[in-house]
Amino acid sequence: AIFTFLESTVFGNVALMEWILDKVVTRNFLRKTLLQLYQNAANPEDKVDNELVESLYEPAKDPNSARVLSQILTNEAGMTPMEVHAKYGPFLDDLPIHVVWGAADTVTPVDGIGEVGQLYSALGAADDNKVTMDLVQAGHIAFDEAPDVANGSMLGWLSSLVPA
Repeated sequence: AIFTFLESTVFGNVALMEWILDKVVTRNFLRKTLLQLYQNAANPEDKVDNELVESLYEPAKDPNSARVLSQILTNEAGMTPMEVHAKYGPFLDDLPIHVVWGAADTVTPVDGIGEVGQLYSALGAADDNKVTMDLVQAGHIAFDEAPDVANGSMLGWLSSLVPA
């Protein structure tokens, strides 16, 4: 319900999106927002450097950014992971899937309101499929926040698939 409201009143309103990108999105705003996403990193300030801030700031100031962002946020999103598994379940049951999820993710908490996290937690706990899930000590951006742990999880999983 809240996203539908935002979609119709904010995201679909290109003039309002232009104003927000012009007046609200500052380098300082982006830095503070990114620091919240990286709150579980050993040194969040090292992760949220000037290069990262600029990589988001510059595109936001492009004259076409409001129109592009509006299209991204209001276009059809496609099938959810739940719909993909419902439709292609028998095929997916034969494919190995490994999910690395930040245990401290506050954007899409694995056991909170997020259906995706609940889906992969359940699939990973079931014995009759090839889905594994690894909760790593990280937040929303696990592969950047804790690259050694997240990449180690993937490498360990990949090595388990390849016979020695």
